[in-house]
Amino acid sequence: MQLRHRNFSVKLDPGSADLQRDLSVMYDQVGNAQLAQRNQAEALKSYRDSLAIKLSLVKSNPDNAEYQHYLSVSYDQIGDVQLAQGDIAGALKSYHDSLAIRDKLAKSDPNNANWQHDLAVNCYELATAYRRPNDNGGALTALQQAKAIMDRLVQLSPDNAQWKKQLTLVNNQIATLTK
Repeated sequence: MQLRHRNFSVKLDPGSADLQRDLSVMYDQVGNAQLAQRNQAEALKSYRDSLAIKLSLVKSNPDNAEYQHYLSVSYDQIGDVQLAQGDIAGALKSYHDSLAIRDKLAKSDPNNANWQHDLAVNCYELATAYRRPNDNGGALTALQQAKAIMDRLVQLSPDNAQWKKQLTLVNNQIATLTK
């Protein structure tokens, strides 16, 4: 019901970026619920509906970093479902689309630790997708990129236990691939 109400509100005021963003968030939430119910096909549709809105928001305001970030999250959600469905090529494309956005954001503000971390996580997701078809070279390259970023983050914040744990995970994956 809430989604229909938001969709109706957006139709009444299609120029409202806030309503558009809210509707995309609702589609994400519906997709998350569908995924929790193991309905990957419907979750993918909801995530794609959200993506379409976010693409429109970015097109109308290409310099808005927040919209860019939201768009990268949509690509990741879609990539996660595609990977779970065995659509490796689709997942790789989605993760690369997200990576392009996150790389641009990270370069635009190298001191933004959250964007740097998001980029490292994206590289890790990309490595996971590359490993599915046994593309260990692609996985290793992505993991090395994630490691370089995580090394810097851990140096900047040596007390961040989560980042240390993630760096260890990346190092372990690299070790597994280089044996």
